Amino acid sequence: MISFLAFVYVDNRYYCEMQLSQAIKLKQEIQDIKYESLTISAQLMAVSRQSNIRAMVREKCIDLRGSNVPPVVIYVKKLEE
Repeated sequence: MISFLAFVYVDNRYYCEMQLSQAIKLKQEIQDIKYESLTISAQLMAVSRQSNIRAMVREKCIDLRGSNVPPVVIYVKKLEE
């Protein structure tokens, strides 16, 4: 009986260590993915700035001009039933 309990104890400890190792690995992977996401988001913000878009349009010799008229907000009233 004692040897069986010792076997169960060792097996349980091994299983817990494996679970802990996997949890640590997954936390590291999540952190790496978060950093990658932040990097990509920052790059997208830099590329999508109006000044950068104008520079890219100029480089590619595309004939685009910005509007001189400011945008107009259109409000739509919802009909109540």
